[in-house]
Amino acid sequence: MKNLTSIVLIFLISAFVPPILLSQSLKIKQVRIWDSEKRNFGPVSEIEVERSRIKSIRPSEKNGPVKFLLPGFCDATVHMSKNGLGGNTQPEDLSFHLRSYVSAGFSHILSIGDPDLSPLEREITKQKWQSPILIQAQRPLLYSDFSLENDNLYQNKMPVQMDPKRIGILPIFLKEKDDRGFNQNQLFAIRKDILFQNKTPIVYTFGDPTSWEDSLDTGHNVLFHPMPETAKLNKIQKRGFYWAPMISTLYLSELLESPDKKKQLVEVLIPLHSSFSERGKEPFLALSPEDPLDRKGIGFQEAFTVFQDRKDQVQLVFASGAGHLGLLPGTAAVVEILLWEEAMKPKKIPEGSGGSSEHWFFRTFIRPFQKNITLIQPNPDPETIPEYRREMIRSLTDTTCGLIGADHKGKIEVGGPAHFSILTENPLFRISGIFPIESMVVGGKLVYTPKPSPSR
Repeated sequence: MKNLTSIVLIFLISAFVPPILLSQSLKIKQVRIWDSEKRNFGPVSEIEVERSRIKSIRPSEKNGPVKFLLPGFCDATVHMSKNGLGGNTQPEDLSFHLRSYVSAGFSHILSIGDPDLSPLEREITKQKWQSPILIQAQRPLLYSDFSLENDNLYQNKMPVQMDPKRIGILPIFLKEKDDRGFNQNQLFAIRKDILFQNKTPIVYTFGDPTSWEDSLDTGHNVLFHPMPETAKLNKIQKRGFYWAPMISTLYLSELLESPDKKKQLVEVLIPLHSSFSERGKEPFLALSPEDPLDRKGIGFQEAFTVFQDRKDQVQLVFASGAGHLGLLPGTAAVVEILLWEEAMKPKKIPEGSGGSSEHWFFRTFIRPFQKNITLIQPNPDPETIPEYRREMIRSLTDTTCGLIGADHKGKIEVGGPAHFSILTENPLFRISGIFPIESMVVGGKLVYTPKPSPSR
């Protein structure tokens, strides 16, 4: 089966870049730039941007404070039409939502399930809003879209008309209510039709325990949320297998029962995200146990444990789930990453290590929902970067950006598009350090510099 990244490179249509991202000539000195191959920051350098692309990266002598450059992050699942409060996004909220993405370091976001975003793109240009690059998938295909004979034979060609304004990713929702779904013959025929139209099919299984095997066997790329216990993949299958945990959606449903923890989490998030002190706390404080969050199926404790046990078995894709109840753009990413950090650390303290206390975030916000889990302490040597933090940056950049067809592929390199965030601290010392960014460059244009705030 072909690797998803290769398929995307061949078939995806380039994402729309708003005209407001006009080229600027930028030269930034005294920076260390993320090297995606080495999964670390390079030596002190200066970077020059011209006509929306990176013109040069040159070594330089250290002479003053050093800053750090990360590639623009990519979010694989957002819902622009939902406001995180259980309703639809209002026109007056759009500017704030878009700014929340860039203020968290996101240069590209993939919309799945939203109506046509072309009017929003035009409004971004007209109003000169701070915004990431919007990428919109084709309308998801459902079992009910197809004409099937005896639930067995695939009868007709693609039943929906492809939108040329959207990129070539075409989501297939494998299961519907009443456990209806495609069999192997149907999946093979559907894939043939989709590839004929130069689109890239991605099957979303939503935890279906068995049909994912048929999807892989018929050449589809599979994205799980959540991952079923039966998904034990060999090396060949892993090339087309992705996992977007989105455990923050489950975590918030648990947090509703702990109002004190909810308020404490708000205080934790305020200094990590510049927009949070403005309006980002609204969904958290508004949530109550009566809210209609999905409490069926796997719970947070089970999902968190599965993440810990299986994080090394798959390609992790970052999806914040922004738009779900309680998850506002930008701040949804902060919550998800804080949970990832705790889930990806080794479980046990090595004998003789001398460590005993838990990470503050885990102790305060996760321990109430967990049992018998202890974590090792962060490495005291800041130059010895924990492996899991490298993996988290790679998920936010290389893996997810490749999946959604972002033009920079999650990299900062000479000749490539200039999408990157500028930070004043090395984010690998603490993963939450990726969020208090100093500035954001998208399409070679400085689109975001946070205003001073008492909370920062």
